[in-house]
This record gives sequence, structure tokens and C-alpha cells, in this order.
Amino acid sequence: MILIVVNIYLLFTFGIILLLISFFDNVIFSNFLWSVDNRVSISLLASFIVLSGVNIGCQSFLLYSLKKYAFNLKTKIVNICIFLLLSAIVILIIFLSIIILQMIFLKSYEFFYFKSIVFLSYSVSTLILLPLIYKLIYWFKHNHNNILLIYSMSLSVFILSNVFAIVTLNIEFDKSTKSISFFSNPWDTTSLRDLIYTKIYTITSIVSFSLTWLGTALLIKHYSRKIGKILFLVLISLPLIYYIGNIDIVISPLLNNLAFNDPQLFSSLILLFSGTKQIGGIFFAIGFLSAAISIRNNLLKSFLTIVAIGFMLIYSSNQISLLQTISYPPFGLNTITILNLSVLMIFIGLYGSSLSISKDKRILSQLHTELERTHRNFLWSIGSNEWLTQIHTTISKIMEYPIYKDKEIPSSLTTDDMVKYAKDVLKELEKEKSK
Repeated sequence: MILIVVNIYLLFTFGIILLLISFFDNVIFSNFLWSVDNRVSISLLASFIVLSGVNIGCQSFLLYSLKKYAFNLKTKIVNICIFLLLSAIVILIIFLSIIILQMIFLKSYEFFYFKSIVFLSYSVSTLILLPLIYKLIYWFKHNHNNILLIYSMSLSVFILSNVFAIVTLNIEFDKSTKSISFFSNPWDTTSLRDLIYTKIYTITSIVSFSLTWLGTALLIKHYSRKIGKILFLVLISLPLIYYIGNIDIVISPLLNNLAFNDPQLFSSLILLFSGTKQIGGIFFAIGFLSAAISIRNNLLKSFLTIVAIGFMLIYSSNQISLLQTISYPPFGLNTITILNLSVLMIFIGLYGSSLSISKDKRILSQLHTELERTHRNFLWSIGSNEWLTQIHTTISKIMEYPIYKDKEIPSSLTTDDMVKYAKDVLKELEKEKSK
């Protein structure tokens, strides 16, 4: 169990590294693509190579860790999703290696490999999302938890966003040359066309982001008691305001004027607003991390941490603006490859958490039934040594049932949790008896 605890911190560390990769890939390095001298420089190519290596290394480690946790789930669909991601990473390694070698020796790269990586990322992530959404709806029907419904709606809209991203990019890609070199200006007229599909992609992205924000706000609403409702509403609203304020419809008129009147302020604002998806991702992670911190069971803690990392990465990795430019070196490409991993982490994390929580409910339900059946033996001297001995005997008897002895997905309940629950149940039975 100690190894699992260590893995939680390792998982989160590698997740943060991937979040930083998406920021540097889309924001920092894109500022060096304006001139031919920069695009052809060895330092920029070396930066792309390092970024690609760190990206592949982090994704490989996280996939290896996910396979360990997925083994506990014993379900074919999760194993199929892992196989899809593993295949995508292998193809990514091959195609990225070809692109890098072509840039080193030919000072250009074939557009086919760039396009294949982009469409592979969107296709695999969509295939993994479909069974995940099905599971969320299934769990909602059984548990009637509105947060599950909101997350299922959010990811459903996210699939629509993926579809329109593919359509938009396909239209942009159709006019590209077969070979991309440093002579090509990435900000040509092709990338500036006003497409209806781009607007729909933007709208669906906003809706999906907002629904995930709502689900996360509901998940952590208990913190409003600690810090006050007004401060809580202000803090949780900041990521949403920051994100919506950054969309093209809102910010473009302002930036278009500043680009000519105050270039320095323009560059500063671009840098400021470019991290919205990363900041939103961190906010989404907080809800699941706060739940993980409060849980003692290490395996359930790990599953919740995996969900947190997945939601932290999913929106920061789904960015098409730099992909539309088809730049040299192809910055933005590493970011989109993280999308597959983020979706799989959400799937495995939610699946494992739901199994553990479902097991808790069954155990408590069985304990409640047992206490109702034999409550006369427990109503005297609640909390005494004799009472505790009798309760522990009942709990041990329940835990010996074959359905609860499965060690692969252990219950998150401790003996103290069940004793406290037994106290509450017996007090309620005593009240009913006295009426």
C-alpha cells in the first residue's frame, strides 16, 4: 500500500509537467515563430525535440501506472481503451521521430505525419469518451446524483467540440502543401479564414467548460461553510470569468486595436490570457483532490487523484489555434497528443471510484439490515465495551460475505466509520421505538 501512496504524488507531478508542456507548447514557443531566422534556429528545433521527449516520457510513465490500477477493475472496455492509448503512443513516437529527423536533415517535414497525429488524437479520445459517457449516465440512473449528470453532459458536448475541431482543421489542412518548411509563414491567410465550424467549436468548448465548472463547483460547495458563501462564489467564478473573457468573440476587438497602438501591451495581454485553460484545469482538479485528501483508503485516494489529473489536462490539451497555422517546428502538436491520456485517466479514475463507493453503500446497507434485525441486542449501553464487542462481531460477520471479500477494489470504509454509522442507525431505531 505504501507504493500506491508514492504513486499518487508521482502521478500528480507528471500531470503537472504535462500541463506545463501544453503551456510552453502553445504559448511560450509560439512567440518565436514570427521570423524565418527564429524558425530555422537550432535552439528552437532543440526546444521542440526536448518538449517531445518529455511529453512522450511522461505519457508513457502515466500509462504504465494506469495499467496497474486498471488491473484491479477487471473489465474489458478499460483494457481496450488502454490498448488504444498504447497504440496511439507507439504511432506518436514513430511519427514524431520521422518529423524530427526530417527537420534535422531536410529542414522541412511531411505534412502527412502532422495531420495523422492530430486526427489520431481526436479519434482515439472520442472512442474512449463514448463508453465513459455511457457509464456516467448509467451511474446517474442508479444513484440520481446530479453531478454525474452534469459531467456526462459536459463530456457529451466535449465530443461535439472534438467533431467540429476535426472539421475545422480538415478544411484548413486541405490547402496546405505536402511539405512544411521554415520559409512558410505560419500566420498566412489560410489560418485567418472565418469559418462557421470554428465558431461552433468555440461555442461547444465554452458550454463544455462551463458545465465542468458547474459540476466542480457543486463538488466542492461544502467549502463555502468554511470560507463564507460570498468569498466562495467569488473564488469559484474567477476561472469561468477568466476563460470566457479570453474567447475570441470577447477579446478580439480589444486586441486588434492594441496590436497596432501598443504592441508591448498587446504581447503582455496575450501571455496573460493564454493560460486560461491551464488555470481552469487546476480548478477542475481541486474538487477531486479535496475528496481524495479526506479519504483514508489509499486505492480510492489514487483513483480520485487520477480523475483530478484527467480533468486538469483535458481542456488544456484541446487547443486548435496553433495547429491551424501548421508551423515549423510544429508546436501545438505535443499538446493535442495529451488529450487521449487525459480522457483515459478520467475513465479509469471514475470507474475505480464508483466501484469502491458502490461497495461502501452495499456494506452499509447490509449493516443497516443486520442492525434492524437484531437491534434489541444493541440498544443498551451504546458505546460501552460490551456494545463495541458486539458491533465488531457483526461487522466482521458482514465482511466475511463473499461479495465483500474482494481485495482488488477494497472498501474505503474503516472499522471506525462503520461503528459510527452503527451508532447513528441505533439511535434512530431507539427514537422510533420511543414514539
